[in-house]
Amino acid sequence: MTAGSLGPYCTRPPFTLCPVAEAPHRPHSADIKRDAPATPSSYQHDALGNRIKEAWTDARGAIDYSYLPGNYLVERGSTSYSWGTYGQLILKDDQPNALGGETNYDYNARRLMAQVRVDGSPVAQFFYDPYGRRVKIVEGDTTTTTITLYSGNDIVYEVKTKPGQPTLTTKYLAINGKYLAKVVQEGTNPPETYFYHTDLVGSVRAITDGHGQVVARFEYELFGVTVQASGTLADEVHKFTGKPEDAAIGLYYFNVRYCDAGTGRFTSKDPKEDTVNSYAYPRWNPLVTSDPTGEWGKDDHSGLTAALAQKAGFAERAASILGTAAACPDELASGISPVPVIGDPSWHFNTSRPGLPDSRLQHFLESKDQALDLAAQGKWDEALFAFGKGLHALQDYYAHGNQTPGTHFAGDIGETLWKYVTERKLVVYFWADDPLVDVPFGPPADSVTIGGWRPMSRREKSEFISLQELLAFQRRLRDLGCPSTYFE
Repeated sequence: MTAGSLGPYCTRPPFTLCPVAEAPHRPHSADIKRDAPATPSSYQHDALGNRIKEAWTDARGAIDYSYLPGNYLVERGSTSYSWGTYGQLILKDDQPNALGGETNYDYNARRLMAQVRVDGSPVAQFFYDPYGRRVKIVEGDTTTTTITLYSGNDIVYEVKTKPGQPTLTTKYLAINGKYLAKVVQEGTNPPETYFYHTDLVGSVRAITDGHGQVVARFEYELFGVTVQASGTLADEVHKFTGKPEDAAIGLYYFNVRYCDAGTGRFTSKDPKEDTVNSYAYPRWNPLVTSDPTGEWGKDDHSGLTAALAQKAGFAERAASILGTAAACPDELASGISPVPVIGDPSWHFNTSRPGLPDSRLQHFLESKDQALDLAAQGKWDEALFAFGKGLHALQDYYAHGNQTPGTHFAGDIGETLWKYVTERKLVVYFWADDPLVDVPFGPPADSVTIGGWRPMSRREKSEFISLQELLAFQRRLRDLGCPSTYFE
């Protein structure tokens, strides 16, 4: 499916990626000189966000993907994949028709990756604390061991030991997954300080030393494959979106699960399972979004809307369009993000004068009218996209209540401190759409009830109203002659 017909309703098409067009705000090469141009690549995705083809301009050429129902990747070119009972990757075979080339993935009772074996030999073992954070790595038979300490979900201290070599100690300065600097000491040598230089999503693009000299440069393809790494610190662990890359197994560690940059997807399901595709990298758009904890669906309009759309009777593909559209207004590239001046906060917060209808409800009603007009013309995909985008404003009406961007941001800081104290986690979503965060500011919690016996939480209310609107929209589309393939 191409995204040309959906373009007028959001500057970020839902199923294709175009780096320059989608993220004109992203610095590509202005600050750090590149050693050489990166190899261009392109991708095609289906309606559920599964990559079905990738194309490179070098010897790799075109690579096809195939899947089983449930978004299970089974083939990528000549490589085959197998999955376990709980949806975790358990086998990757680079030579399915010959001996060797098998990588096995073992998991503990909590379904966290515990060991990786290549052709039967262990290459890495992982150990976790009670919060599910990885605190120890043992690599191969050389007993290279890395011990990790955290502040929330940020790594702040590491000790790496290897027989016959001096101990390597690293202290990190990080804030909510963004790594700013590190102090490295090898054995008894004097400690050395380095500074990270990152892009919009937190990927490390360069490292400088205490004298301001560039000691490492990095370039990535869209989903995190390192295509260039140069300098004396080219073996840096923290790379794509600031996450540590385990060179021994070729995966990025995303707290609760691991990500394969080569396929652009996770090796296990999102524990929250709030989206139609629990393996997909966030919103299938790595240029302007990231996944700080491996649980992107938690506060995501996309996951909520897509799941409710299927409950309302829409087919997976239609639900995916609705969910993608609902996420669109939060993205900078959409032009209607909550960021003042370059966006349009009226989609997210009430900007109407006193006595006038809430600006978010106006946007929803206008989007619904636009969707029905498009449906009357037989433009079904465009109609779904327009309606899904409008649902974002409706959901924010309940999630944000009478907040302004300033008060909402302050609420997120309070939520961060609360989680850090009570859960030892540090998770911040800038202007997050989490009704649980916004309880003190929104409409009265008892304005809608379930079964007439108890007040709805703010999240329940948002889901309840969204579901009712989706049910009504689904019935209207059927009345207008929408093909049966759009419904379950």
